[in-house]
Amino acid sequence: MREEARRLWIQALEDLKTSEILLESKRYHASVFFAEQAAERALEALYIHLKNDLPPKNAQSLRAPKGSRSGARGSN
Repeated sequence: MREEARRLWIQALEDLKTSEILLESKRYHASVFFAEQAAERALEALYIHLKNDLPPKNAQSLRAPKGSRSGARGSN
């Protein structure tokens, strides 16, 4: 695993722990913020691990394409 991916993964785990602590303290907005940070860092680490390259700077390019079910609200 590349060093960048390892560091991002470790930080993602720390952010997730922080999110869980904040959730237990009923600090919901802050908990969501750290949970999102954890997810973003974990995905970035996975991208680096799988592609052996840094992800594109533009986060839009990593999102699901328009019309895909993963980005649609209210779809079952």
